[in-house]
Amino acid sequence: MAGAVPVTMAEWGADALVCSGYKWLSAPGGVALLAVAEDLAAAIPPMVGWKGSPAPFDFRPQELSLAPGARRFELSTMSYSAAVGLLASIKLLTGIGLTSIQQHAGRLAAELVEQTAPLGWTPYRALADRSASGHIVSLRHRAAVAGEVQAALAREHRIHTSSRGNGIRVSLHTYNCTDDAPAASAATANSMPGMDGWIRLAHLSPNTPAVDVYLYSFGNPRARLVLRHVAYGTVSSCMKVAPGEYSVAMRKPGASPASQPVLSTTVHVVADHAYTVAGLGPASGVRLQVLQDRIMTPKGKILIRVIQASLRQHLVTVTAGAQVLARNLAFAQLTRYRVANPGRWTFRATGASEHTSRMIKLVPNCIHTIVILDNPRHLKIDDLLDTAGAMMMPSGGVAAGLGGTATRSGSAVAPWLVTLAAGSLLALAGGFVIWRAREKPRPAQ
Repeated sequence: MAGAVPVTMAEWGADALVCSGYKWLSAPGGVALLAVAEDLAAAIPPMVGWKGSPAPFDFRPQELSLAPGARRFELSTMSYSAAVGLLASIKLLTGIGLTSIQQHAGRLAAELVEQTAPLGWTPYRALADRSASGHIVSLRHRAAVAGEVQAALAREHRIHTSSRGNGIRVSLHTYNCTDDAPAASAATANSMPGMDGWIRLAHLSPNTPAVDVYLYSFGNPRARLVLRHVAYGTVSSCMKVAPGEYSVAMRKPGASPASQPVLSTTVHVVADHAYTVAGLGPASGVRLQVLQDRIMTPKGKILIRVIQASLRQHLVTVTAGAQVLARNLAFAQLTRYRVANPGRWTFRATGASEHTSRMIKLVPNCIHTIVILDNPRHLKIDDLLDTAGAMMMPSGGVAAGLGGTATRSGSAVAPWLVTLAAGSLLALAGGFVIWRAREKPRPAQ
């Protein structure tokens, strides 16, 4: 701890304190520090060495005299070069201030935990735990092999950590900067062998006509997936894909796959990570935006965010019971995820001239995205289930439904949709599911 946090023997009630110089004190190996309480400094050491005398180089073995203070506990010759390095390091660290170093490491630890959480990494101890150390973070993962990730971080990204108990141990100090946490998070995401990511696609631009949506692997002109006639309010379920670069293209319905897309973007998929690629904004300025989805929740809790996709009501306030999830959220904007308690909640969306409400059941360990849509005469609330159940892969469906058709490259054009017809559900061939809103929104009471 010395060199990472303020150390006060008096507050601890310690009689003696020993620390190495080569860790957070940042000195070379071969030197250590001993501090003793005043009464202990007057005691005779259990083992006496020649360096513990007042004048060790007088070489008087006939008499036993001890140096005053803690130096009487010194035994023999030390590594003087290491001691010089330790002295320089102590001057540097005390010049910065140990409290400042502690706060700096704490901020970096919080950033690291926050940015690796979407990848499925959790700290062995919560940072708020009294027994946790802000300068040491041990990250655990339910599926990744820590030793493999550690080796990949060092080999491919020159980020050096250690592994402990199938966890990655990250040490933070004054020489780490604010760029290191995002770099470590990104490197960790790319260093998780044998794991998949997920993508889903959404059309959330109210006055943009229906489009055909194509998903390509980077550098491969053959589409991995084609969604036909995707209209406003359509969101696909999640498709499992290997980590790597992908491109998403939107074309006019029925347009040739070789034609110029109306919109396109790229998305870098990392292992154990989920994304929504959404068409957002008005038709005059529609854009494809890559949204990072969460796949893990705090135990027993839910995560929730809001996407404002109503053009008629440019500013919308969304509440769940008495809790405000979004206040005057502008069109084509979204909130960050927030932690909430499970239960049955009445969600209300209120704009300048329209409003609506809907009861939604939020079960523990699930992640929800609440989407506010335009609908004839009033707003509409949809519930996207990002993840169902603790530590399960994203399901991505919409509780109220959404729709479209999808074909895979090289197969006959066929609906991949669970379609509502004549009051019954016709389950058609599929694996990548699209849902269309079937339930009429309930007006606010």
